[in-house]
Amino acid sequence: MLFHYIKELYTKLNTVSNGRIFLLLSFVIRIIVIPLTYLLWIIEPFKKVRFHKGDIRRIGHLSCTFEVLIRSKEVKIDSKDILEIFIVGKNAAANFTLYNMWRRKLFFIENNTLNFIYALCGVWLKNRKHFGPSNILHGSLPYSKPSIEFTETQILEGKKKSQEIGIKQNEWFVCLHNRSPIYLDEKFPKHKWAFHNIRDCDFKNLYQAANLIKEKGGKCVRMSSGEKEKLDKEAPSNIIDYAYYNQTDFLDIYLLAKCKFFLGPQSGLLNVSLIFNIPVAATNVIPLGCAYVPVNSLFIPKLLWYKEQKRFLSYKEILNSNLQNSLKISDFHSLGIEVIDNDPDDIRLLTQDMFDLLRKKSLFCKDDKLVNNFMEEYFEEGKFVNEFTSKHKKFEFAGQISRRFLLKHSYLMNDK
Repeated sequence: MLFHYIKELYTKLNTVSNGRIFLLLSFVIRIIVIPLTYLLWIIEPFKKVRFHKGDIRRIGHLSCTFEVLIRSKEVKIDSKDILEIFIVGKNAAANFTLYNMWRRKLFFIENNTLNFIYALCGVWLKNRKHFGPSNILHGSLPYSKPSIEFTETQILEGKKKSQEIGIKQNEWFVCLHNRSPIYLDEKFPKHKWAFHNIRDCDFKNLYQAANLIKEKGGKCVRMSSGEKEKLDKEAPSNIIDYAYYNQTDFLDIYLLAKCKFFLGPQSGLLNVSLIFNIPVAATNVIPLGCAYVPVNSLFIPKLLWYKEQKRFLSYKEILNSNLQNSLKISDFHSLGIEVIDNDPDDIRLLTQDMFDLLRKKSLFCKDDKLVNNFMEEYFEEGKFVNEFTSKHKKFEFAGQISRRFLLKHSYLMNDK
């Protein structure tokens, strides 16, 4: 409670002083705290300790941050030689089911003051022996057994609750998701998230894919994106509207960990499936030059429409315009370019390729070498880089673009 009042007072004073209070506070904290960190060298002969900044406020970070550190061997969860400590905010977890699963594996200190101090000093502490990396890129993961697992009690609960929402025993299902600004706006109302909106998309564009899944005997589960409306009458009958009627903290994780695959855009929920080695079919990927899904998965990027010439841009044009890493809508609008979501047919084609991949069937393409060269020239593998991951070849951990999507939009490979 005291911390809350101090924080409110600080916020008011900082606003009145035009940010000068923050600069002064940052300076004072750093000159006090950073020299104290050298004490860790003194205690090292007795106990080796390493601190990490753990962001648990959003489900994507709560899931992938720790798994990336473990699979990249940056953090060794079974090591008796070093104590890895994660500093996080108190009662800040985006999902307590997932957080408690991590707490069974990792050591956390929940303290708002320490969390605030670490955030201020992080830039000066990064790459030092007793402190973990400050920037953990979520992307393609080295393959290994998931670091966390459900207890036997949770598995029984998951099976029971799955049946309650309409998934019978031995039925398979796909988790469907669309990205919406509503979730972040409601969870963090003081923060401006408009720059994220370029990643949003419409759930209705998943209907064709849902019908394809229905033809193959599967059900679909609509995961929550923060929207409050129930499914419309046009929705395929095999979609379970879990997001509207039945959402729980526990099922948000269990369903994503047990589905046949995840179908939806880059989001926190997609990352939950990734850490359980569930394949993902990623739609509406942006930045456009990033291949960040793992080898058991596929993706399709958003498209760019050149309004003046009324045509789509090729990847060579995207690269020449330096738009391959852009996430700001203003970068595109300044060039007269509109960012286009994947339409229902694009997503259906991705889903077809996903079924082929799951059956280990060769993905249909008239020239695989051409596609591989296209990936090599215009895409970078999105992954956390350290001594372990840097030893691996490019795209060794990464999935590829959907072949059927690329054949439909063959102009993307146009060299002109």
